[in-house]
Amino acid sequence: MTRKSWIFISIAAGLFILLVVIEGTRKKPLDWRYSYSCNDKIPFGSFLLKDVLKSIYPNKKITENNSGLYLYSDYNPVPEKSEFIFITKFFTLDKLDLDKMLSFAAKGNDIFISAEEFSGNITDTLKFKTGYNWKQPMDSNKYAEIYFTNPALAGDSGYSVNTNFTEFSFTSCDTVSTTVIGMDKNRNPNFIRIPLGDGNIFVNSTPLLFTNYNILYGNYRYPFTALSYLHGNAIVWDEHYKPNKPDVKSPLRFILRQPALKAAYYLLLIAIILYVIFKGKRKQRIIPVVMPPKNMSLEFANTLGQLYFNSGNNRDIALKKYSYFCDYLRSKFYIKNISEDTDLYQNLSERAGVPVETISYIIINARIINNQAWIRDIDLIDFNSKIEEFYNKTK
Repeated sequence: MTRKSWIFISIAAGLFILLVVIEGTRKKPLDWRYSYSCNDKIPFGSFLLKDVLKSIYPNKKITENNSGLYLYSDYNPVPEKSEFIFITKFFTLDKLDLDKMLSFAAKGNDIFISAEEFSGNITDTLKFKTGYNWKQPMDSNKYAEIYFTNPALAGDSGYSVNTNFTEFSFTSCDTVSTTVIGMDKNRNPNFIRIPLGDGNIFVNSTPLLFTNYNILYGNYRYPFTALSYLHGNAIVWDEHYKPNKPDVKSPLRFILRQPALKAAYYLLLIAIILYVIFKGKRKQRIIPVVMPPKNMSLEFANTLGQLYFNSGNNRDIALKKYSYFCDYLRSKFYIKNISEDTDLYQNLSERAGVPVETISYIIINARIINNQAWIRDIDLIDFNSKIEEFYNKTK
């Protein structure tokens, strides 16, 4: 490879490393996705809930379910009297997983599900429906009380929570077999218990109350009180039925799982690399046509001006103008140190024939602009007019 190629590769590698460093150190914006995952510390993740459960129940083994319930039972022994915890936005199960969940409950396990909406086969089987509280105002600073029907858990004034976290409630349920154990101030059920065999299925319609945001900044008592209804010896925490769960399905993944295709794939890569190396050496390089240099000053100035105008970064434009102003003072008046000094203002005023007020305005406002994150258009216009006034009087 030629020296020019090595320089190009070095520059590309340096830019790549610089990009990685910048992206790695750049402050990321807050992620407001509804993930409900115990691996996420974002506002609507469930990291805190699972972490605190370990402290509250140190003797209970907590395992994660990262596959469907049907597959989970095939590869993981379920301890007797377990608690299954599902927290998500939309809870859906296929027929095999639904039958397995019902079987778990019938054998004496407790199933806890907190979701706003459910698939039709679940609502038809458990005989309930959820709906959106359309009359409830949308206000992030408005709070309302929700209650448990158990007098020992109800409290004097209920549990004050953000109204945006209680937008869904149960519009209907089987009054014969279902027990309402939680409701809002309008007596809309939001927490029910459905007995099944030797176990129970608890269904809750306020999953946002179990997220990091509510535990840190809302009512942390409610989610742990709701989970106190479960009485098991072990906890199975679900991470499979989460919204936006990544499902990687790519042709390359399939190829790398097949030994024959994998060998053929690597052989193809090696052949391509060898072809590029030897073909690149044998082929005569094209002699480039060297064109005489053109004076692109006007085009450059126009492009640069359009760039700054479109970006709207008034602060950067002002600082660039001040930088050129300082260079002008050094080259024309041989002033090396430019600072907020009354002696400097007077000296420069006498030599340049410019009022002291104009000079002090430029230097003092440059410092103010440098300390600000942005400036208004009118401030930029005033600052630029003073600099132009200085140039016109010193020509």
